[in-house]
Amino acid sequence: MIYISCTIKELAKACGVSEGTVDRAVNNRSGIRESTKQHILEMAEQMDYRPNHLAKSLAIGSTKTIGIVSVDLSNNFFALLVESIEQTAREHGYFVNLALSHNDPEKEMEAIKYMAERRVDGIILFPLGKSGEFSSFLKKLGIPIVTIYNRIECDFVHVDVDCRQIMRNVVSFLAEKGYNEMIYIDPHFEKMKSGGINVFSIEQRRIGYLEGLKEEMLGDGKILEDMDERQLVEIAKIQSTEASNAIEDIVTTSTRIKQLVEEKTTPQNRDEQEIAGYRDVLNVIHESFDAIPITQNYILQFHKMLYSHMNNPLAGRTKSVQNYISAAYPDGHTEILFTPLAPYETSESLDRICEEYNRVIGNLEVEPLIIIPIFIHDFLCIHPLNYGNGRMSRLLTTLLLYQNGFYIGKYISLEAKISKNKDLYYSALSQSQTGWHEGKEDALPFIKYILGTILASYKDFEERTSLVQEKLPALEMVRMASKSKIGRFNKQDIRELCPTLSDSSIEGALRKLVAAGELKKEGKGKSTCYFRLN
Repeated sequence: MIYISCTIKELAKACGVSEGTVDRAVNNRSGIRESTKQHILEMAEQMDYRPNHLAKSLAIGSTKTIGIVSVDLSNNFFALLVESIEQTAREHGYFVNLALSHNDPEKEMEAIKYMAERRVDGIILFPLGKSGEFSSFLKKLGIPIVTIYNRIECDFVHVDVDCRQIMRNVVSFLAEKGYNEMIYIDPHFEKMKSGGINVFSIEQRRIGYLEGLKEEMLGDGKILEDMDERQLVEIAKIQSTEASNAIEDIVTTSTRIKQLVEEKTTPQNRDEQEIAGYRDVLNVIHESFDAIPITQNYILQFHKMLYSHMNNPLAGRTKSVQNYISAAYPDGHTEILFTPLAPYETSESLDRICEEYNRVIGNLEVEPLIIIPIFIHDFLCIHPLNYGNGRMSRLLTTLLLYQNGFYIGKYISLEAKISKNKDLYYSALSQSQTGWHEGKEDALPFIKYILGTILASYKDFEERTSLVQEKLPALEMVRMASKSKIGRFNKQDIRELCPTLSDSSIEGALRKLVAAGELKKEGKGKSTCYFRLN
């Protein structure tokens, strides 16, 4: 006999017992013989009996569900916390109902109402709201509320780490290491605060930072906020995209570069298609670096994205023909400097360096700043792609630095640094490649070059943020920027140090400084440069 989802009454009749006996059997309660219980369970399976959980929850006053309203899951901390909550709830016989507010207070209210209407036994809340009205609304629900991350008020149970003390500890730790100038990057504080969003934890971290500076007698410190941070990031993206492609002679005008990076236009030729592809990969790295594994598969996905704006059948594949690293000389001849691995060796070797990198990083065997240049050096020696090896190596450098806590590439273009010292880059690479095939290479020159580039970027960042923090008039900012330069410099050099100023403001300030006899101008057009006279 075939049955279709029966009721408890039908199951009881089929088994020749009461509904109460069926209830004890399916809920594993005492007061029933084992043989009877097994008979009922077997019949329940045959008849596809499904308990009415809603009726049960109304009877016992519990749905055995917990609501979670989180800001988002793009923050890895939130994602891990939600996962842990779900696992713990399941262990105790509860299921979770998850909703995301996406940093929108209205969506947060909708999610909470949704949970309450479904009679969850309690809500774990990552709150955005903070007003007295919001607190009153939560109290009227009549269900337990636990807040995480941001505190609302003392009436609700709150779970969090002591962000204030942690920041004091961070400052103390850095001071012990000899660092006496610190910059606190807090890009969302003022924006969220002015928008009426709960910033309790963010504010606690900021307070802890300032208290830590006071305890260590390090002055007032620096805080980089939304507008300043955003401008630095956008400038770095533009410079990285422009410089990395320019190294490979992939160029367009500065105006077009800016429009392409800001996605305000579409590519008009092959060079711009490649530039747009680089922009896309860089954006993914900026937004999702902590979720990207270092594997051949992901590297090839990046390569496919690099050429996604053109029809290139070789994109996303390892090389099919032998390639060479060569140098072009002024007399017109080219010379092969290094012969990478043959195509048939490429895939296995790429897998091997990824596995070795992950092993070393995972076991903390070598400092990240040492193993990263070694990985990039091996990648370039393998030269695994038909096209775009150099650009992929620079994208991977940024990715690996991000994943290991070095975020300087977000604010200062490493690619621009390499482009300015291209000869030194190729020289260091060439020195380190000697003997690579035999396992006798000396990677030290390339390691030193990369570390020098990173160090120079941090110094530039310090200079830029110092000028941004001062909030000086344009003339004074350009004057201070020019004083930091040794020898000749151009408008681009000043623009890098003064990201908050427009091109017209920089040009106007330079004209005034030339007229005042502080600077001398040489050249015309793109060749224009300046140097200080006093």
